[in-house]
Amino acid sequence: MSLRTIEIQMEGGSLVEMSCEHSVDIKLSASPKLLMEMSDVRVKNGEMAEFNCSFEGQPFTGVVWDHNGQSLADTERVRRSQSGGLFSLVIQSVGVVDQGVYRCTATNQHGQNSSSAQLTVEGG
Repeated sequence: MSLRTIEIQMEGGSLVEMSCEHSVDIKLSASPKLLMEMSDVRVKNGEMAEFNCSFEGQPFTGVVWDHNGQSLADTERVRRSQSGGLFSLVIQSVGVVDQGVYRCTATNQHGQNSSSAQLTVEGG
């Protein structure tokens, strides 16, 4: 930390001294840290399924959701969202084809981390 003194010449000739301190926040460089693990979801055919997980380590350079290893994009039935370090995936009108393992992978400049969970659909 450094201390600086600044002198300012005011109109009329008076001299004012001001001091200001400069501080620097130092954060350790680290890949995203998992704060909340995804939970397995079991729903009936036609219902809604929702997965949530949370990471720290912003700013994130990328967030990828995948289903059985295939990257997911937003559709009319599938919606991804992010609020700070909280990530959500909502699947409307779930069917048997939606069963399987869902994974959320968060990436920052130092690395990546992921969480996964199983979706089971009952009935048909």
